Amino acid sequence: HVMCIDSPSLADCREALSRDPIIRSLLSDDNDPNSNFNDDPIDVSSIPLYRWRHIRDHTLRRDDGRDGTPHLLLAFDRPEARSDGLREEIFNNHLEYLIRSERIIASGPLHVATEKKTDGKSIVVGTLLLFNARDREDAV
Repeated sequence: HVMCIDSPSLADCREALSRDPIIRSLLSDDNDPNSNFNDDPIDVSSIPLYRWRHIRDHTLRRDDGRDGTPHLLLAFDRPEARSDGLREEIFNNHLEYLIRSERIIASGPLHVATEKKTDGKSIVVGTLLLFNARDREDAV
């Protein structure tokens, strides 16, 4: 499951997750049949959180998602790609490829979630890409 939550803080994000019915059903105590139906917050610390920084380039966002089926791709960088500069090295070529595809609904890097987005520990760890395709074969 993937959820995009616009939240002023990590605590608010975790609070929203703890009250979501799907999350509650996935993390609930199977021995307590009422655990999905009460209002008590549940522990969501096992759910990884990432900050998504949307690329706001109008030439990239050529597809509004209405013609075809939207697909979501979550790609996580190899650890060595973070340290060897590969992401920075191929960024422009990758962006040009996405623009030429004319299928992008939204895209941007995934960062480690920190309380403040300016925190130096909020490093890029991957990419979230929402794109349009007619079917699975067309998507790959």
